[in-house]
Amino acid sequence: MAEGSSFQETMTETMGAEEILNIYKANYVKVRKLIDEDSKNDPANDPHLSKYKAKEILCAMKVNLLKHTASEKLFKGNRLEAMLGAVLLNIGIIDIDTDDLTSSDSVLSEAVTILAPYSSKPEIVITLIEVYNNLVKDSDGKMPVKLECDFIRPVATAHVLIAKHSSKKIAFNKTMQLEYMVKSYESFQAAVDMCERYEDAAAMMKDELSSYKEMVDTLPLKIKTLLAELAA
Repeated sequence: MAEGSSFQETMTETMGAEEILNIYKANYVKVRKLIDEDSKNDPANDPHLSKYKAKEILCAMKVNLLKHTASEKLFKGNRLEAMLGAVLLNIGIIDIDTDDLTSSDSVLSEAVTILAPYSSKPEIVITLIEVYNNLVKDSDGKMPVKLECDFIRPVATAHVLIAKHSSKKIAFNKTMQLEYMVKSYESFQAAVDMCERYEDAAAMMKDELSSYKEMVDTLPLKIKTLLAELAA
């Protein structure tokens, strides 16, 4: 039996949300191991062997998750969309790594269609901005000097949402607090940079832009203070 088919045979349409989630997590662990560890030892004559195995599992996960999209009561909130988005993002990245750019554009665009209606949700926005980033990268994996107009507004919005979400997350220690603070600063800075580069983004955020710039100015000092406390 092929490794990728195990997800399809393990999951059934009669399972509850927690059972499906557990299977999803187990298979995602397999995928990450194939991509992050096993791929480093792939033979020279088949350098993408592990990534193709990972894609097989991900495609099976996608098929099975899509079967449950009509079941509104099965998952709370947007958990199903979040899982589908993560699966599609990983498929798209594998396609990019294996030079199947036509497929990657199609898969990542599908992810946008699923995730964009819920772009204000914390469980969605981080995946969505990763999808956008990979959609706009060139064939060498570099971000373009200028974004196409269709991407400006959603990417700018995603940066702001990540910044706000990171600033509101509860930290249980100073190390975690630093991580959230740095993420918030980086995202506010990205939003301000976009406003300076694109008129559409500046017009969209004109009422809040001054507060974003204030965060960009004040957060580095807070980060520096927290670093000093951690080093003491």
